[in-house]
Amino acid sequence: MHDEWEHARSLLREAGVAGWKDLGLFVNNTDYFRPSAFDERAAMPVLLDLLPTLTDRSLVMAVAGHLRRRWARPRALPVLHAAFVSWAGRDQHVGWAIGDALVTCAQVAELPTLLDLAAERRYGWSRQMIVDAL
Repeated sequence: MHDEWEHARSLLREAGVAGWKDLGLFVNNTDYFRPSAFDERAAMPVLLDLLPTLTDRSLVMAVAGHLRRRWARPRALPVLHAAFVSWAGRDQHVGWAIGDALVTCAQVAELPTLLDLAAERRYGWSRQMIVDAL
């Protein structure tokens, strides 16, 4: 839904997040593309509140991508875990992206949770990055 993207950007703008227009913009090579101005750290509280409400799969993957930073520990973990459980069984592409974010911000204490997710067959190949991280 295009409206969800607009709503997310408006929440980020209202929260004063720098670069709010760059939500979902990930740039690896600044030789050819301008770097993103999106302030992921400042956006984190908005993104954590927003993720459980989203239905647009591309926005869910973008938000997970922004939350996949080690500095998001431990706050992002329960939200990413809930999103993984919600999405992994119904859309494995989205589940894979959330699983990748989940393991990036997980710590050793979350090992039992990750093992449980990895063992749950109904999540299919959404578990790939979890298994890889283990």
